[in-house]
Order: sequence, then structure tokens, then C-alpha cells
Amino acid sequence: MLLIAEFIHQHRDSILYYTSRSNFSIRHPHRVARLQKRRRSIFDGVYDRESYGSEQSDLEYAYVSSYFSYHRYNNINRFFASNDFHACERKFTHLMKVDVSKCFDSIYTHTISWVCNGEKSSKAFRNKTISTFGGKFDRLMQYLNYAETSGVIIGPEVSRIFAEIILQEVDIRVEQKLSKHNLILGKDYVVMRYVDDYFVFLADARHSTLVEEVLSECLAAFKLHLNELKQRHFDTPLDSIMSIAKVRIRESLKLRTRIDFASEESASNSLYFYAQRAILDYKSIILDTGLDHSDLANSFLYELQQRRDRTVRRFREYLKDVSQVAHRQYSKAQLDLVRYLTESVRVGFFIYSSAPSVSHSIKLARLIAASLRELAINNISAVAKIRFRDEIRKELISQLSAVRDEPALGTHNLTLLDCLFLVDPSISEDSLRDILRQRKMSVDDLDAFAVLTLLRRFRTPNTPSQLREELLDQARKLIDRGRGSKREEGSRAVLLLSLPTYPGAPAKRIADAMGCGFSGRDVLKLRSSSRTPSLFAWDVDKDYFDRLLLKASQAVY
Repeated sequence: MLLIAEFIHQHRDSILYYTSRSNFSIRHPHRVARLQKRRRSIFDGVYDRESYGSEQSDLEYAYVSSYFSYHRYNNINRFFASNDFHACERKFTHLMKVDVSKCFDSIYTHTISWVCNGEKSSKAFRNKTISTFGGKFDRLMQYLNYAETSGVIIGPEVSRIFAEIILQEVDIRVEQKLSKHNLILGKDYVVMRYVDDYFVFLADARHSTLVEEVLSECLAAFKLHLNELKQRHFDTPLDSIMSIAKVRIRESLKLRTRIDFASEESASNSLYFYAQRAILDYKSIILDTGLDHSDLANSFLYELQQRRDRTVRRFREYLKDVSQVAHRQYSKAQLDLVRYLTESVRVGFFIYSSAPSVSHSIKLARLIAASLRELAINNISAVAKIRFRDEIRKELISQLSAVRDEPALGTHNLTLLDCLFLVDPSISEDSLRDILRQRKMSVDDLDAFAVLTLLRRFRTPNTPSQLREELLDQARKLIDRGRGSKREEGSRAVLLLSLPTYPGAPAKRIADAMGCGFSGRDVLKLRSSSRTPSLFAWDVDKDYFDRLLLKASQAVY
């Protein structure tokens, strides 16, 4: 990680040059991301917080998730909904969609030098080009992958930057070759490439074979190939079922939410959410559109939290007004707010259960955390808060105990575990063991992140816990297993960089769990140093809502 950070910082100008050459690319580094405080949180004016966003080149952010900002789209869904995409639909009659087969697995790392230094020069003067930008980038990507020259690791942004440089050279060659066939960019065709996905708009569908041949030829020069099984052709404009579904979701949630600023004598609820009808609307949209739960759940959860935010922001002003003049009306409005938040979260649980995923778990956890904060700032009674927490606790345990075809807890379940600890910080060991038992798991089946997440429950020192001891023993097994094992060494590193700062056990016990010759004195020294790194935050309830917003900013490419 340190080598990647240093390389990108030192060679940022070269990266920006080599990723700005193509007329096809719609996702590439545009400039170094800028920082600027922005206040757009639902709790602005209540807490001095700022929300987070994904970096695009025309925006600035208080926190950034990558070194560069990106031009033009940092999320594929934004591209589909963009004016650029719609303009091409209107102008061109045909769309061909193709992608590179196993792009990251197939990249030959030396080809980065071919782009930057020329293929002949790179091969003839390899000892000299090794010190150039291309040569250094080649060696870095090999170093990250056990000196392999075939394929780059999948996941980190640096791999996408590496691939972008190579694919931009392919783009340039494709445009040059098509011009020799008298096809003019912008008139006869438009190519939009999002990472390794190509969207080719054509004025004449008969040119699709030629474009495919040219694209295949230029990719082959860099040992890459098109995925013929995923090639698809469409007549434009496209029928966007998802766009229609999103509109129906927004209309449904708006219709099912009722705010009535009634008088003190009124018997009706001042705020109400028809949860069952909202669920029926969701089922109806699924049946009418033919979309899968995985396609629709993300949009529904997003729109649900947006509707919730707008509603409570408006209702908060009403509460402020009635608190000054009518105590009875104020108390009733508070209960209505608790009921509304409970029903909203219940709908969120139903949607999540239809398609569990990391993205969906973060949105659900944000819905819960925001509701807890809303109860805190509106002076809701302790009894109402306890009732709300108890309802959410039961729902979380039910989701975590659900038996699904999953070999491990998974990141989405660990997110819900964190949320469970926020809702019920003192949840019993028996309850946690029951969750594992329901999933046919034991402590011996847990990976590094599951061990660390469960240890969060026992972060208070000097409190006896058998489960904590078992978790620390499992950490030691994972650390020992990771010594000399490529598959397990990542877990080993994460544990060794996280356990020294764990506050729930004495230094000597932590040293025993770490092994590797560490002593209690070593752990104390690490704890006392302000420079000790930790990959894990042990305090689950500190800035939890804001950290969930930060997670949501990590746009999936």
C-alpha cells in the first residue's frame, strides 16, 4: 500500500497524461482530487457534520476515496441515465455492447512499457526502459502479484489505472484504423468505454462487423480479446425498464408517506408510513417489470432513505413548533415519529432480505443509524427509544441468523453485526453464539474480519468473557496459518496490524494472540505510540453514521 501511494504521488503527472489521450474513455483520472468542506447531511444544523460523495471532476469533497477525481462518470448507472447516453440514442440507430474477456486476468504487465516507450524500444533496450515511468509501473504491478507478468490483481484502483493506460492506447489505434475506412467519429459512430466495457453507437448497423474486427485486432496487439459470449446488439432508443421502475419506486414511497400537521384536538396521526402497502408496491414492480430483486433492491433502499431524510427534515420543524405551544400534541407527534422510523426500517429489512449484499447492508445500516440519531436529537422518551431498539435488535438477529448458502459471514453480515452492537452494545454471548449456531458455524470457522468484528462487542477491559478468549485463540490460529501461505497472509497482516490497539484485553494476552515473538512490553509500546497503525476502529458507536456515509461514497466501478 505504501509503495502504491508513493508511486501514484510521484508519477501523478505521467498518469494524468497517459489517461487523458483517448476520445472513447468515459471513466479516467482527470486531476488530483480537491478538498472542500460541504454540508449536505440530513443532520446539518444539528451536528456540525458534512456528508460524503464520490469524486467526479466537476465536484469537490470534504473527504475523498481516491487520489484522483474522475471524468466523466464514476458509476456506470450515472452513465446510463446521462444526457450523453440519451443523445447517442437519439442520434444513432444501433448500439453494440462488447467487453474485454477477463481483462485484469489477461493483462500482460510489460505492455505498459510498450505504450509509454514503444514496443520495439521496450524489447530492445529493456535495461534502460526499466527506469522509466512505464518500466516502474510494470515492476510495481508484478511486485503486487508475486512477480507474475500475466494478469494484475483485481480490486484496487491502481489496477484500473494500469488497465486504463493500456486501453487508451487501444482506443487511439481503433480510432485511427476506423478513419482509414472512412468512418468518422461523431458522425458515423461513437464509442464510449467504461473501464473494459465498450458501448459502440452506429449510424449504420452494417458497420458493426468492421468495428468488431478492428477492435479485436487492436486488443490482440496487447494480448487482450473480446468476450464473444457477451456481445449484444440493440436498436435505439432503448427501452429502459430500470428507469421506469425507479420512477414507480419514488412515486410509491411518496404516496405511502403521509404528513398531516393536525391540530391538538385531531385524533389522526401527524406522520404515517403505510409500510405494508409499500411492500406490496415493491412486489408489484418486480412482477410488472420482470426485474430481479438484486436489480431493484438497491434502488428501493436508496429511495427509501432519501424519502426518510426528506420527511424527517420537514417533520423536525413541525416538532420544534409544537414543542413551544402544545405539550399534548408534541408528545403525540414524538410517538408518531418513532412509529414512522420503525416502519421505515421494517420495510428496509424486507427489501434487504430479498437480496442481501454489501451495498444493501450499508444502506440498511445507515437507515438504522440515522433513525437512532433522529431519536436522540428530538428528546424522545427513554421508553420509546428502548422499544425502537428492541424492534431493530430482533430484526437484525433474524437477518444474521438466516441460513443462506454462504461459506463465511461475509462483509454484509459483518456490517449488520456492527449495527447490532450499536443498537444493543451489551448483547449477550449466548445471543452471538446462537447466531453462529443457526448458521451452522463456530468460532473456528471465522475469518480475520469476523474475529475482529465480534471482538468489538468485548472492547471494555476487565470484564470476563469466554467468547473473547475463544476469538483471540482463533486470531492466533489465523496468524500462524498465514505464515508462509499466500492464501492466508492477508488475514495475518490485518490481525497483526489491528490487535495491538484492541482495548479489551491485557497487553500480555494480546501478545499471546499475536505470537511472532511479541511480548506484553512490545504491545504496550505499540499502544503508547501515536504512530502505531491500526486497520481496525474498535469504537463502533463513534461517528458511526458518518462512517457509513463514507462507505457509501466508495462507488463500485
